[in-house]
Amino acid sequence: MDRMENYQIGHTPAKGEEFKIERNVCHDAHVEVAFSHRHTFYALYWIHWGEGEHMIDFEHYAILPNRMFFVKPEQVHLLRVGSRVCYSALQFTEEFMWPFYAEKGSMVLREESGVYRDLDRSEQERMRVLFDLVSAESAGNLSDSETLLRAEIDLLMLEWRRMGRAEASRQSLPDILIRYRKLINEKFLDCRQVSEYARMLDKALGKIDFTNKYAAIKIHFGEPGNLAFLRPNYAKVVADTVKELGGKPFLTDCNTLYVGGRKNALDHLDAAYENGFSPFSTGCHVLIADGLKGTDETLVPIAG
Repeated sequence: MDRMENYQIGHTPAKGEEFKIERNVCHDAHVEVAFSHRHTFYALYWIHWGEGEHMIDFEHYAILPNRMFFVKPEQVHLLRVGSRVCYSALQFTEEFMWPFYAEKGSMVLREESGVYRDLDRSEQERMRVLFDLVSAESAGNLSDSETLLRAEIDLLMLEWRRMGRAEASRQSLPDILIRYRKLINEKFLDCRQVSEYARMLDKALGKIDFTNKYAAIKIHFGEPGNLAFLRPNYAKVVADTVKELGGKPFLTDCNTLYVGGRKNALDHLDAAYENGFSPFSTGCHVLIADGLKGTDETLVPIAG
């Protein structure tokens, strides 16, 4: 090709539709034209299953189940799929959305949002509902359909932006927590034992030598009346495992600097017991690390 084409919806150079949605298109190896090109429209591609590669602005991304791609106008892209793929696609022009954004006063489409998302189960369900809404409205041919379609597309793009913020939050977490959360989402109905998740994460405590060693299990006991803390049964699993390996476990945390139910060791112990962290429920004692009033401390030299 002498130049890179800019294609309208339908992948023709000629001006045509301003909106199009396709649902569950399967067994079509020719999702798009077979060479790199640009669009004059926005496009969301939701891969339900299949494999291949998606090139966007000369970066290469794997085609995976429940991966959704967002391609903006003027981005160079090329979909290379295997012989079997199933996807849904939503395409629309900025001109189609103008009447909505002129009234709303802002345009979420122009915000930096990334090129793909890997959808978890709840995100898949929300996107399925939104795609169903847009698909049903486009097929209904009722009064005010275009107005409702614009609002529904905007809602879908707001969901896309929210997923991006959630993904950024997940990326700030340690990798093991991200993997742990994914395992729970996938296997919770079949597996309820924390020790099994530890085994699946290859983080079994058996790899550590605990023989005749004190093992501090640092945990947040929660403020009295609060529910934002790990439940005591998680602590018991860890404590029991440490004891099986010959160690001497105890639960610990430091007193708080702010005034509250954990300002000193006595109140802190009361809060721990009130929230279920007793020797009878966890199998080990609770020790507050910085003493009665939170003033016990030791300076630890570090190199550098």
